[in-house]
Amino acid sequence: MKRGIGLVLLCMSALAQAPVASDAEKHELAVAVEEANTSGFDMIRALEAHLRKYPNTPLRPEIFNLLARAALETRDDARIVKYGEPVLEAMPNDGTLLDRVPRALLEAGGKDNAARALEYAKRFESYVSRVPVVNGFDPVRNQEEHDRSLARALLYQGKAYQISGDFDEARRKAALAYI
Repeated sequence: MKRGIGLVLLCMSALAQAPVASDAEKHELAVAVEEANTSGFDMIRALEAHLRKYPNTPLRPEIFNLLARAALETRDDARIVKYGEPVLEAMPNDGTLLDRVPRALLEAGGKDNAARALEYAKRFESYVSRVPVVNGFDPVRNQEEHDRSLARALLYQGKAYQISGDFDEARRKAALAYI
């Protein structure tokens, strides 16, 4: 019983010591986001400026999430990787980022990027396989989108295997993508 109370007190003290963003920082961020809300490019500029001004901000995970979304909107592969990977560590089941991060890594090229892309592509395949197809308004369209997502995951894996030199596995994954 004493251990349980001690554990609760320890957790409460850790939460109390967690860094909290100042009101001025929150206000500056809110103004910057509001001003840049119409453009992904402006959002990236404003949020990166905020990170330069407050490099150790406790709002960093939320800012990275906004930056990853803006990078998706602007189709900026370098920023998709830069901000998408940390967001995927925090939120591993983000389907949009699981789709776009491996593609961006494969476009960047290199064996190390291919190895990282392979891991994300496997996670994407697992995610798509676990998520049920929504029946909703247009079940045929939903099934097609689900199948396309699974095919993209397999193609990303095939391309990653090809870059890493495992041509047999690359061929197998590519064949599975077209079934």
